[in-house]
Amino acid sequence: MREESRYRRIARVLRREIQGGDLAPGDRLASEKELEERFEASRNTVRLALGMLRNQGLVVSHPGRGHFVHDVLPVTYYANRSAKETGSGIEFAAFGAGARVAELLIESASAEVGSRLRIPEGERVVVRRTHGYVDGRRAMRRTSYYPMDIAEGSPLMHPADLPEGAAAVLAGLGHPQAGHVDELQTRMPTPEEAEELAIGQGVPVLELYRTGYSAVRPIVLEWVVFAGNGARFQYEIDDVSAYRRD
Repeated sequence: MREESRYRRIARVLRREIQGGDLAPGDRLASEKELEERFEASRNTVRLALGMLRNQGLVVSHPGRGHFVHDVLPVTYYANRSAKETGSGIEFAAFGAGARVAELLIESASAEVGSRLRIPEGERVVVRRTHGYVDGRRAMRRTSYYPMDIAEGSPLMHPADLPEGAAAVLAGLGHPQAGHVDELQTRMPTPEEAEELAIGQGVPVLELYRTGYSAVRPIVLEWVVFAGNGARFQYEIDDVSAYRRD
């Protein structure tokens, strides 16, 4: 058997054991020597297999301690449930009080921001940057952009948390959110994102652009970056009452 096929087969067996629950989050894998004996493979082949699992975000390695199943469990975000159901509107209910204001800025809109908010490039926008925490772990980095004509003089321009949520503030300003458009994509993290979100080697980020609309115009752009192995989005389309039934 070719060496490449062998390490991929070993990785496939271990992946199946992790995803099937035989190896639970946080469990220590067998030592490299034990894996060599189990699979009748060389040390280099075993290390290639473990490297593949690391690149897939399934395993983390600690020098001198061994290899462990990654203990980050994905958080499910019910992405299109209404503000009435979640009490949070365009906020993510799963973050709750864990969303903390990190920065408040006034910036010139980039072409990308301007096109989504339908304002000229270079026009001023209020920027609120927050971090979301789940079980004490930083799970996301969110940047919210508000047109200046909406945010000026409002709580959106103060570097404090918004206990009632940004959607309620916007509604109080006469701009209730009627809907939103989501754009989701995956990519590899920047060095800064990898450090902030404690992302292991080979793990991508999940990037969300959510543009919130009133009945007549865009009122906010949310740019959210999640650790790719820590987020799961659920969209509910049409009649799913049977799904929600107890």
